[in-house]
Amino acid sequence: MESPKTHTPWLWLLFLTYATLVFLGLLRHEIWMDEAHHWLIPRDSPSFVAMLGNLRYEGHPGLWNILLYGLARMSREVWAMQLLHGVIAIGTMYWVLLKSPFPLWVKALFPFGYFTMFEYALISRNYALAFLLAFTIVQLIKKEHCSLINLAILLALLANTHLLGFCLSLLLLLYVPYKKGHSVLVPVLIYLGGLALAVWQIIPPGDHPMVTGLDSARLFSWESIKKVMLVFNETFLPVHDFQRHHFWHTNWLETQHINFARGLSIVLGLLPLWFFRKRPKSWLVFYGMAGAVLLLSALKGVNYERFHGFLFMTFFLLLWLEYAHLQPFRDSKWRVLFVGGILVGQLLGGLHAYVQDWRFPFSESENVATFLQAEAYQGLPVIGGYCFGEPLQAYLPQTLRYPEQAGESFCRWEIFSESYLKELQTEDYYSRLLRYFMPYENSQAILVSHQALDLSEEPLLRTYQAQSYQLLLRPLPAFTNNLKQMEAYYLYHLEVMSSEGE
Repeated sequence: MESPKTHTPWLWLLFLTYATLVFLGLLRHEIWMDEAHHWLIPRDSPSFVAMLGNLRYEGHPGLWNILLYGLARMSREVWAMQLLHGVIAIGTMYWVLLKSPFPLWVKALFPFGYFTMFEYALISRNYALAFLLAFTIVQLIKKEHCSLINLAILLALLANTHLLGFCLSLLLLLYVPYKKGHSVLVPVLIYLGGLALAVWQIIPPGDHPMVTGLDSARLFSWESIKKVMLVFNETFLPVHDFQRHHFWHTNWLETQHINFARGLSIVLGLLPLWFFRKRPKSWLVFYGMAGAVLLLSALKGVNYERFHGFLFMTFFLLLWLEYAHLQPFRDSKWRVLFVGGILVGQLLGGLHAYVQDWRFPFSESENVATFLQAEAYQGLPVIGGYCFGEPLQAYLPQTLRYPEQAGESFCRWEIFSESYLKELQTEDYYSRLLRYFMPYENSQAILVSHQALDLSEEPLLRTYQAQSYQLLLRPLPAFTNNLKQMEAYYLYHLEVMSSEGE
């Protein structure tokens, strides 16, 4: 082991520093749409069975939502979810810092990288849970006496965290220790049951937009290939464009020289062949995970760092699993340079993201919710943009009205049918607003928009059911200091008046 007992005080200091930074960062982090969506579904579903039904269009297993369902029965506040997520992230770091065989310099850098300090620590999603389970599995595999039943349970749980967690669970089967004479029937049944449950949740209904909108020509187009070629660069060197306020999902190198970034990405993608040479199981796991990440990125049509983190974490899971065969690690300067370079790049990305999230609101949702609690706006309904209004809904004590889906706090992906998307593209915004607003009993409301409205048309007249109405829109403060794009809020006081007889 590279971490003798003399290092223990330093490791505990690193652990406590990481835990402190995570909880302080969570206090300053405002949740965005995806975080809010997965909080609102379990929080506002009337029953556990109803929640499972509401998750059918998510495309991922629901273990994280199941945990949140129980938590939401104790508190409806956003901080409850963030607290649980912080504990999960810190639990992962406990395994890495105090149980892994990595040298002290690796342990000093690893916790403060982009994925470990920001993406999987401050942003409350199901990814952190996947890696707590994955590192727990690796720690169990490396034990001299490994319980196959416990291992099967953990692998089944991992498969139920995320679509990529499902893939990682299957790939880690290559490292499951099996000894002759040990009964495997019960562990196999447990694991297959977990896989079956995950598959049932992952397969989307036939009317899911990902199914109806699947375009194989776009999926394998040259433009799509050029995008996914950048995945390895964004996995190992997530250094953002420091000059952009909306830095999330940017990459400094790609903004400077995109073709060089693609070439470097290909090299970074090939280096694990050399790093884990003569360890074919490692190749299978790493490139199996890489294939899953590349395919998911192509299906989404965009490179999301939260997906790339699975590949980064898989590399370090393999480093732990194969550590004994990579000795002497510290004497291989090229391996040290490779791992050190990755961790320094991660550190730069992590520090930048953490500091920016401390200085600016990630989403303006919490600030808007506070503003709307003022006495002047009490009693007025709040009308929000569908899906993008979810972060605001998570912080508001009253129900935010979604015109498209009255009575529910969370959005449903199935609404994005071809007819609805055509409606968004062809129908005048104010006509649609009037049509949605008229069933309400109020003549006044607070309108929440994610972009500034054009109020140059005066008077603003529209027709609903053969009757003419005037829409009076008075601008209220705009909240636009958000780091995450599409998390700005433009507020308006809306009054609808009949224009007949004028």
